[in-house]
Amino acid sequence: MTGRRGGYCKGKSGSLHISVRELGVVLTSTIVGGEMSLATGVALSQKMLGRPGIVACFFGDGAACEGVFHESLNLAAVWELPILYVCENNQWQAFVHRRETMTGEHIADRGAAYGIDSATVDGNDVLAVQHAALEASAQVCGSGRPFLLETWTCRSRGHFEPDDQAYVDPTEHSAWLARDPIARSRQRLADNGRLPHADAAALDQRLRQRIATALAFAEASPFPTLDELSTDVYA
Repeated sequence: MTGRRGGYCKGKSGSLHISVRELGVVLTSTIVGGEMSLATGVALSQKMLGRPGIVACFFGDGAACEGVFHESLNLAAVWELPILYVCENNQWQAFVHRRETMTGEHIADRGAAYGIDSATVDGNDVLAVQHAALEASAQVCGSGRPFLLETWTCRSRGHFEPDDQAYVDPTEHSAWLARDPIARSRQRLADNGRLPHADAAALDQRLRQRIATALAFAEASPFPTLDELSTDVYA
């Protein structure tokens, strides 16, 4: 939610083409794996211009089965680019399980072929992901070289809202739901006394209200007018 008319990108981008410069979100792509080559280009630009910081690129296990994955990692390694590749391995590529499209268990294992350091972390453990991400980011900052971080998880919902996931093994699905990262974090905070259950419930209510407010803002915002059809076009 933002004070700008129509929200980020003035409502012209949908939910999958967000670009917010002030938040460091350079670009996104609806093409599977498309963001990998683009982010690698951003990292190259950052290095050539001598700008500080690193680039983070997020993608799924499906994108890791695209040729652009290998092309991007190869160039990032050869050109020694400051980029952190984060693969959210959630087991499913739309309606196809990853075991049907790839051999081996982990995407991180592929980093060795390009001389890129990599690691796999429990994607359902918030603190473990935070620790791994901080370590990986520090390594990229210090070395100026790419790093491949894989978060091992499983999606809890379907590929799109009406998807009932009837094709998913119910036993496997239940096992992953039992490891829900939000529930685990809430229980951990309750156990160490940092977030009592009453406070957690109040926090949950505030977040739901914030989402409802953002939704109301989006639904009340007007569509872009026809005179904006040719504005904000860069290619």
